[in-house]
Amino acid sequence: KRSFDHPSERSMKKSVTSSAGGHGHEIWEISHVCCGDMFTSAVTWGGALYIWGSGSRGQLGTGLFEDSWAPKAVRIPGGKLVRTIACGKEHIIAVSYDGMAYAWGKGDKGQLGVGRNEDSPYPKQVQGIADVVCVAAGEDHSGAICRAEEGNQLYMWGSTEMGKLGLGAGAMSSSDEAPTLVKAFAKSSETYKIPVWLSCGQYNTAVVCASADSDDPNDKATGRVWTFGGGWFGRLGHGDMENQLEPKIIQHLTIRVRSVHCAAYHTCAISYEPRVFNEAGEPAGDLWVWGRNRCICERDHQKVPTKFLQIDGQPKVTCVATTDMNTMIVTAAGIMWAWGDNRNGGPPKGAD
Repeated sequence: KRSFDHPSERSMKKSVTSSAGGHGHEIWEISHVCCGDMFTSAVTWGGALYIWGSGSRGQLGTGLFEDSWAPKAVRIPGGKLVRTIACGKEHIIAVSYDGMAYAWGKGDKGQLGVGRNEDSPYPKQVQGIADVVCVAAGEDHSGAICRAEEGNQLYMWGSTEMGKLGLGAGAMSSSDEAPTLVKAFAKSSETYKIPVWLSCGQYNTAVVCASADSDDPNDKATGRVWTFGGGWFGRLGHGDMENQLEPKIIQHLTIRVRSVHCAAYHTCAISYEPRVFNEAGEPAGDLWVWGRNRCICERDHQKVPTKFLQIDGQPKVTCVATTDMNTMIVTAAGIMWAWGDNRNGGPPKGAD
């Protein structure tokens, strides 16, 4: 049951007419849903955040280490409104409309980025970053893309295991408590090196980088994929199973993509297809997959990106969601498909 007594809801009704009305939605309608390990979060078009489920590590953000069977409103410091969120296994990162990031939940590996390796049952501001445009959260590491004068910059923090922060061999000894700038992109001679999209998996990270040489608006939101971290099952897409301690562009995927999505053992990406949309005007593209065989419906592990051909008609895809060993997509026709581990009773293979 929705309540408008929460401070963020009251301020929302007064100050977010542009962000809500501009999309043709009521301010209390849900704009974004994100799930972690046994908990769920939802953001309204007006910037209010609700969370429910398991709260043993403080991931519900209510100030308590306890579960909730019903949605609970989360108050961001200062009553700020939430633009977007990212859920890790047991921690959450929220970005407010003024571009600041806040984190809470499990923090033993520094994945909260608040300066101390400990759990927090309420939101705390992530240190050292501002003007955040995109965030991602993995099992015990996190990342953010921030605006900068010479193009976006990527910051990573949390567990350094297998190089999943992309900070090189010198950063493998411990967890990074505060966000650290990933310098590999600025040093690269590659054309596609401006981070625009980010995803964190269990032991790996993937970044979509736009062209540094184009002023076309479409070129600023799409690009080539870079990956780093653990290479088991070929989930980095570089043709081998080696770990990568720094970001490396996938030479085997030369097409431009809109988004990339890391699971525990596999990775998915949606290609950029000019002038391809669904009936609602949302962009659609081909689904590309790589990594562990049974997670991507293949006989063998795919060490390089492969176009997903397991659905009759090869429909275009508008969105993807991944968990440890599962994948769900929605096609341009509005049909949802799912595959992967079904031990706990997942959805049917195809459903309206």
